[in-house]
Amino acid sequence: MLENFLITCNIMLPLVIYLALGVLGRRTGIFGEDFKSSTNRLLNKLLLPMTAFNSIYKADLAGLRSGSAPAQYAGIATVAFIFIMMGAAHFLDKDPRKRAAIVHCSIRGNTMLYALPIATALYGADNVGELVIVMAVVLTIYNVAFILVLEYYRSFGSGKTSDGTFAMIKEGLIACAKNRILQAIVLGFVINWLGTVGIKFPSFLQTAVSNLSGMTVPLSFILMGVRLNIDALRSNSRNVVISTAVKLVIMPALVMILPLIWGWTDKTFAAVFLCFSTSSAVTSYAFTEAMDGDGELAGEIVMVSAVFSAVTLFLWIFAFKQFSLI
Repeated sequence: MLENFLITCNIMLPLVIYLALGVLGRRTGIFGEDFKSSTNRLLNKLLLPMTAFNSIYKADLAGLRSGSAPAQYAGIATVAFIFIMMGAAHFLDKDPRKRAAIVHCSIRGNTMLYALPIATALYGADNVGELVIVMAVVLTIYNVAFILVLEYYRSFGSGKTSDGTFAMIKEGLIACAKNRILQAIVLGFVINWLGTVGIKFPSFLQTAVSNLSGMTVPLSFILMGVRLNIDALRSNSRNVVISTAVKLVIMPALVMILPLIWGWTDKTFAAVFLCFSTSSAVTSYAFTEAMDGDGELAGEIVMVSAVFSAVTLFLWIFAFKQFSLI
């Protein structure tokens, strides 16, 4: 038990330290608005895609024949929970703008920011290919499905009319095609395949990609610390608590029932678990705000879930390590 506790501490405590540095930097004036905007652009346009590419291009994909099963299950579970939360949101709040924020933030997770570094700490950078495959499926669903969901709530709540189902689907597919992380994953698969036929990725590029990828985790969590603002939590406490509980506790617990029954363990189990146990994605706020949802509520859910995910992820990982599931 002590060994597993120490392993979990070694995984989670550096992330907490990065988060604390961000909070401290904001309060002392080291990090301001310029830092937030420029760092966010750097992460979204370069470092996160580089991390995804780095994880997939050197992964042993030949040994991932069973990888399709976790990816298919994760995709089905994501869609199922979207519909479940849309039904639940109907009873949680009458305001369609708040429903949009609740559904979006209860499902969409910080998979790249949390899952990838934790999986790397558990198994090493060369052994997270299975997680990246699952992430590719889940990220695709996020980009397509949530545009449709947010468009539905915008049309229902604001009186604005959409351009029709076909136009919404087209918009979702275009957003998916423009997603830099998904583009990086596809490129990673191509480079990985070229390696199997004898065309090697140049070593100097490997070094550059690896070094840039190493910047992603510290910078991401420092930025999250800079963005945290406990004082912003106002009148939405009920919706925030429920959404956070769904994201960090209820959804992971329900999703992992079938993998436990099926006997999944190790990287297969971790790939699904990590995709569903992270805090609400920072992009949930941006998407919700842009599509006329309740941006304030979305931001509060993102903030609170980020804080409490440090505790829940610690407990989940420690428990699963105890039972030799990851």
